[in-house]
This record gives sequence, C-alpha cells and structure tokens, in this order.
Amino acid sequence: GEIMKLCVLGPGNTLNRNDGIIKDAFPDLDLYEAAYDVYTEALDMIDQIQQEADMVLFPGKASYALCKRSRRQLIPWEYLPRHISSLHRTLLEVQRRFHCGICRISYDTLDSSLIRAEDLRLYVAEQRLLDPGYLDYLMEFHQNNYCRNGVSCCITGLTEIAGRLNQLKIPCAVTLPASTLVIDTVKRLQLRYQAQLNLESWIVVIMLEV
Repeated sequence: GEIMKLCVLGPGNTLNRNDGIIKDAFPDLDLYEAAYDVYTEALDMIDQIQQEADMVLFPGKASYALCKRSRRQLIPWEYLPRHISSLHRTLLEVQRRFHCGICRISYDTLDSSLIRAEDLRLYVAEQRLLDPGYLDYLMEFHQNNYCRNGVSCCITGLTEIAGRLNQLKIPCAVTLPASTLVIDTVKRLQLRYQAQLNLESWIVVIMLEV
C-alpha cells in the first residue's frame, strides 16, 4: 500500500526525541515535523497540515485541545497522554539533577486523580487548557509555590513553561512520555487511518451497487 504521511505537531525542542522513537519503530512511515514555540500557534498551522498529511500526532494535550475546539478533524489526530510513569521518571531525574527532596513538588499537566502517594506533597495546577491566559496562570502557580510554599522543584508538561522557569533560575524538569506510549499512540493513529480508508472504499462500492 501507499506510505502513510505522519505530521508531528509540537514544541520544537521535543520533536527530535519523538522523531527518533517513531523512526526506529516505524521505518516505513513518511514522517515530518511542524514546530511551534507556543502551543497556541498550532491553531494557525493545523489547516495546512490537514491538507498535506494523513495523520497528526500532538505531543501535547494543550495544542490538541485547542485545535479540537476550533477545527474539524479531517484526518486522524491523537495526542500523547501524560501517564503516571512519566511522573515517576521525572521525579528520579529531579533527584539526580538537583539533589533535592521530592516530597514538595509543583506540578502541571497531570490529572491529580492519578496521584495517590501519601508521602508526596504535590501542588497540582488546574488544567485550563482552553484558557487564553493558561501559560500566565501556570507561571504564577509555579512561582508562588517555589517562593512561598517551599517546593523544591517544578515539574511541567509544557516546554514553554520550562523555558520561562529556567530564565528565573527556578529548578524545573519536563515530563516526557515513555517511548512505549509514543509507539502505541502512533499505532492507534495508523489503525484509525486504515479504518477511514476502508470506510471510504466501502462507500464507493455501495454507490456503485446503487
């Protein structure tokens, strides 16, 4: 069959890692990337991408949610969910990099229902993905927790926030999805694309039958 074309639409500094994982697991896939600096830019890019690609992978939920609200899905889209395993990996990284305790952490882009550790004091931000002031809210949230609530480190799912926190010299780490999660999500996209093709060919057959 023809080669499927996948566009990875995400922040520039996370694309290389995801590309490497996808290329290793799916050598037959035609992969290209569309990079943004701030997740709201995805909205200006998605129309063009839907004309060029067969499938879209959003590494972040914020850009996905924004596009889903304002645009019609013409081809299959998926985003990489943040999983508790991402948090565990990032906590280990925090201990190694900053040599600090992990009992007080400021966190965003993780569903608080996933966290059930009694010994962890996690401050979890609300997921206001569609709020135009979301990035400003998160910055205030993390800064406040660091300066007033004594958190040792901030963990974020948004590279835009990590960049700003780094400028302020506030210790922070970015949660990245496990490679197995990236591979599973691309497989799901391929299945959805295949199902869409099959449906279209069935419609053609039915029309001929009529």
